[in-house]
Amino acid sequence: KIRVCADFKVSINKFVVLNRHPLPRFEELIEKLQGGEFYSVIDLKDAYLQMEVEEGSRKFLVIATHRGYFRYKRLPFGIAFAPNLFQETMDKILTGLEGTAWYIDDIIVTGRNRADHLRNLEAVMNRLVDMGIRSQASKCVWLQKSVKYLGHVIDKDGIHPSQENVEALKKMPAPTNSTELKSFLGSINYYSKFVPHLQGLCAPLHRLLTKATRWEWTSEDSHIFNKVKDLLAYNTTLYHYHPDRQLYVCSDASNTGIGGYMFQIVEGEEKPLAYTSRTLSKVERQYSTLDKEALAVYYTVTKFHQFLYGRRFVLRTDHKPLAYLFGEHREIPKVAANRVTRWALALGAYDYIMEHTNGKDNAVADVLSRLPLQQIHGQEDEQEEGILRYGIAVHQIKIENLALNKTRLKKEITKDTKLSQIIAYIERGWPDKRNIPTDLHTFFEKKTELSYEAKILLWKGRVVIPHTLRDAIMNHLHQGHPGVVAMKDLAQIHVWWPQMNADIEKFVKRCTSCQESKPKEAMTPLFSWNVPEKPWTRLHIDYLEYAGKYWLLVIDATSKWLEVFQTHRMTAAVTIIHMRELFARYGLPALVVSDNGPQFVSHEFEKFLSDNGIKHVRCTPYHPRSNGLAERAVRTFKQRMEASKGQGDDLHLRVQNVLFSYRIAAQRTTGRSPGEILFGRRMITVLDQLKPDLTNDVDRMLTVQKACHDQHSRWREFDEGEVVWVQNPLTKGFKKGVIVKKVGPVSYVVEMEGVQRRKHADQLRAA
Repeated sequence: KIRVCADFKVSINKFVVLNRHPLPRFEELIEKLQGGEFYSVIDLKDAYLQMEVEEGSRKFLVIATHRGYFRYKRLPFGIAFAPNLFQETMDKILTGLEGTAWYIDDIIVTGRNRADHLRNLEAVMNRLVDMGIRSQASKCVWLQKSVKYLGHVIDKDGIHPSQENVEALKKMPAPTNSTELKSFLGSINYYSKFVPHLQGLCAPLHRLLTKATRWEWTSEDSHIFNKVKDLLAYNTTLYHYHPDRQLYVCSDASNTGIGGYMFQIVEGEEKPLAYTSRTLSKVERQYSTLDKEALAVYYTVTKFHQFLYGRRFVLRTDHKPLAYLFGEHREIPKVAANRVTRWALALGAYDYIMEHTNGKDNAVADVLSRLPLQQIHGQEDEQEEGILRYGIAVHQIKIENLALNKTRLKKEITKDTKLSQIIAYIERGWPDKRNIPTDLHTFFEKKTELSYEAKILLWKGRVVIPHTLRDAIMNHLHQGHPGVVAMKDLAQIHVWWPQMNADIEKFVKRCTSCQESKPKEAMTPLFSWNVPEKPWTRLHIDYLEYAGKYWLLVIDATSKWLEVFQTHRMTAAVTIIHMRELFARYGLPALVVSDNGPQFVSHEFEKFLSDNGIKHVRCTPYHPRSNGLAERAVRTFKQRMEASKGQGDDLHLRVQNVLFSYRIAAQRTTGRSPGEILFGRRMITVLDQLKPDLTNDVDRMLTVQKACHDQHSRWREFDEGEVVWVQNPLTKGFKKGVIVKKVGPVSYVVEMEGVQRRKHADQLRAA
């Protein structure tokens, strides 16, 4: 059978809006099959071609062949978003069915017995028939006790590697260049979860993948190559996960790597569910033993998040001090390193029991840490750091909820002995300075500027932070890794404590990521542009590459407001799409400055700017630094992204954090933040939420004042034309006048001696 597959990447793929619907992980699929005894696999016929394309979109799907031009009426292979769209469609069709999992067009159905399996299978087939979806009978498998699915063999015991694929790997000859080696390592990586130390054995081979290393295949490399193929032949089983059985997680660390595994105990025997490991980076290898062990726990737990989150499990380690750091009902020690504090906060979202085990009983995790998965340069950032996206999301939620909210702030203020004493002085009166402890003299000097509002201590409207929350505040201020000056400027808007500036300086110096990613000094002064009076008048734009992706950067010359977009191509069409989005949001600038990249000098881009009345200035050829503002912005963006890499966040979340911290920080050149200049107000941050909301207190106070006043007051009502006595506010004497009209609840216009004046009812009395 011939299947036509067009090369759409050169035509429409770079212009389509991608469908971001996630494809399921293999572990998620297998979890749905636990407890099954019979299996059926359904292969859908021609997959995407069963989906019709609307009439208006078919003109974009024309292909040229030796027999002429043809236009697709159905969704063809090769469209960038096709897999995600098809998965999303199948999720809607098959959702809610028991004993069923699916990956794009491959469906697997199971059941606890034959009758249960047939019921589940009938339900699936009915759904497919209702939607008019056809299967390919020749590729379907029915009512088997063991089936091949996505390169694995699945039966009631668990999951096994496909022997056909393993045999193919065993027959592979030794590689003769780095491309062949990379292909081999990628193939075996798919089965690394079956053999604890498989990737660790391959670690020495990774040296041959670097460009700086000359290809030289040694006898030692051949020994490793053959050893790996022998290990693949060993039929290891990963057992099905059972949600009703106790889960155990073990972790361990060595000088070069960290590792862990997850298992359940069945009939007194450990049944492995999954293994994981990775090497330590150069910086991580300098950690103390305690920090390495803590990192191993954090990495392993977040790696198995989908199994562990929301259920109680036993966490085993052979490093006893970790029971103090991560154990139940343990507060985080104040002397713990910031990174350990972050890991402890993240683990606080999980429900676990900490158990200490002897090293000899933790042999598997120990092997994993000593023979870990070598990190390959260029992998996704979350893989390099071993932190999954959901792991860092938990970390951020815990930081904000645990450390940066009013409830926790009030609690920590009352627990702080120094601040409690200051509050007592404010409420009862300050004694003489000589009667105050020396360490409170700083507060004494500011006593007239201190206040206690809604159970929060303030100095000049800034929140006074207790000692226990200062690290959390500095962690928040340092999101996006701004410099010392930017951190101080932001802190001085919201918070205060004694020696705050010195603490911030020490904090930044301790940040390894910032120190490693400091930019080099500029070689020569940059060309200086005049700063426009109004924001969004002149924009500087440039492209950069980071993390293997293209990014379009746009910065406003006046406010220094920064926008960054990830793109798949550096073309004029893509640039126009993002510039049009910016113009719709902020309006049209008068001038755009760029370098001489092909996307900027193209007729298409020039016409786009000209049609919108925007002048385009290009910098001097071969000297892009004349576009200095964009160059500095590129350097700043890259530096902060590099510094944030250690946090393990999702790449796009890191970008958002960097942009947010940049936009709220005051710029040296303007003294104000980009957001404040562009919008005319400061952007709201988490730190704003720490300040007490006095609106209710003021309203309550005014209500009380009014009630007290009204106890001894009575309404005075006067009619038009009524003669009254009018009090002179200076002499306090009275003169006669006539009410002209009432102009408010307690205000009247009164005529006296031919002159009309506005008077309050308290200044009037009946004649």
